[in-house]
Amino acid sequence: MKPVFVFMASILLSVALLLIGNQLADNNSARADNSKKEIKMPGTQIPEKNKEAVLKLYEEVLNTGKFDLLNHFVAEDYTGVSGQKGPAAFAEPIKPLRQGFPDIRWTVEDLVAEGDRVAVRWIWRGTHTGPFRGFAATGKNVTNRGMVIFNFRDGKIIESWIETDRLGFLQQIGAVPQDLGSAPQPQKTK
Repeated sequence: MKPVFVFMASILLSVALLLIGNQLADNNSARADNSKKEIKMPGTQIPEKNKEAVLKLYEEVLNTGKFDLLNHFVAEDYTGVSGQKGPAAFAEPIKPLRQGFPDIRWTVEDLVAEGDRVAVRWIWRGTHTGPFRGFAATGKNVTNRGMVIFNFRDGKIIESWIETDRLGFLQQIGAVPQDLGSAPQPQKTK
């Protein structure tokens, strides 16, 4: 009887170990799935939400002039070009553009996000029908291109860096001569 008992005990032990092993494997698999979700979700959702915020910023604020909505997009500790803080600092360089070009319209051409930053390549078009920073209205149609990188924290813009074609803009409104960028002509020698 001893050999049968040992045989049965070994079968029961093997089944128990198999069940425990399967349970551990299921738990590890579930933990791995959960940890993948936890890591993956913030990495993809946050940049996508920031991109959505930038698109809304251009459509709902910049293209409409509804600066009172900036508090939804810009943090209170955002610092503008003249040292002002908050949404008012963000609006400071845009308000004169809207005054000089009341029909101004930005079009987002490229939008790339990674982590807490969103890069935008845009173009705006407008008609110079109002005064702009000391330049009288010319009635000229103007096109300007630029790029900006927005830095986000908790869903709001805390910093921005912009590059735009200011020379081309000033040439289009007649403030700077068109031929300013032409190559110098060679001097004739005697």
